[in-house]
This record gives sequence, structure tokens and C-alpha cells, in this order.
Amino acid sequence: MSRSLVPCLHITRLLLLGSLIFPCGAKAASGGRLGLYSDVALSECTLADSSPRIADVYVVHSVTGSAAAFDGAISIMFQLGSSAGFTGTWLEDVLPAGMAAVGTSQSGIIIGYPCSHGSLVVLKIRYQMYGTSSSCSAVEAIPNSITWTCFYGEELPVDGGRLVVNSNQSCSCDTPVATESSTWGRVKAMYRN
Repeated sequence: MSRSLVPCLHITRLLLLGSLIFPCGAKAASGGRLGLYSDVALSECTLADSSPRIADVYVVHSVTGSAAAFDGAISIMFQLGSSAGFTGTWLEDVLPAGMAAVGTSQSGIIIGYPCSHGSLVVLKIRYQMYGTSSSCSAVEAIPNSITWTCFYGEELPVDGGRLVVNSNQSCSCDTPVATESSTWGRVKAMYRN
């Protein structure tokens, strides 16, 4: 067996176990939204880069309305991108307890976890900031629209979000990032040698 497939198999096993532990309920109509926040209270979608420091960015998967009425296991894939003018350097991804992941937020990450209702921090990303980012530069969550509930095989669209760096009146973090369509085969291909 190829060594590159071993992490994917471990995630699959974890998600399968999650679907057995957390019984399936109603299917979700939407995969929700990925939000990016600069504070632990998840209230700030902006980040000030005015001096050298380490900054944490919280990635939150929010499922609302009828989509929050399901149980099971979720697998979500996304990548973080940044706009021109963002000068922060990625240091590390910090995964919350009880979740499994393959990859990094910079090259593409798959995170598996039990279904939750409402909003859940799925990743904390640490950046070294230098105080040199341009006004209205941004970090964006670019989801690949893969969210499964209880292995129905259903792909659900997930909206991405943005964290605006050195914001002013001309830029906003409320605009969702477009979802990219994908398949499980395409996800596995990302991790082959």
C-alpha cells in the first residue's frame, strides 16, 4: 500500500467510527459556511497588522437552520489563500481535540469531525505578522465543497469566508468566497506521490 494513502485511510476509519458513534439523522441541505476570525470570541473578521507579532486565525464551520438538524460525521476540505499585499508567514495549523486531519491549510487540508450544531472551530492557524501588510489585503478560506453526512456520499456546497487585514471603509469581510466543486477521487489524488 502506498504510504501517501495511509493518512487518508486513517481519516476514513475515523469518520466511519464517527458515523457509528453518532447515529445518522436527517440529511443536510447545505454544507454551511467557513468563517475566519482573528479573536477567540469569534467576533472579529478583521486583523490589524501594525507591528511584528504572532497572530491566530480561527477557521469556523457554521451550519444553521435546517442544515443543523443532522447527526453523523463530517469531512470538509479547504485551502487558505491570501491576496496580494498580505505579508504574514504561515507558522502552523493547530487542530482542536477530537478532530482528524490530513494536509495543511496552505496546501489543502481535509478535516474530519463529528457533526455539530451551530458553529464549531475546526482549525486555528498561526501566522507571523511583520506589520507590513497592505490595507484591505485578506486571507480567504477556499472550500472544495466536500461535506458528507453519515457517508451518504452527498457533496454539499460550503461557502468560504475572508479575514480582512488592515481594513478600512473600502473593504469588508462579509463577502463569501466561491465554492469549488470536487470529488472524492480528486481529493485522494491530491495526496498521491
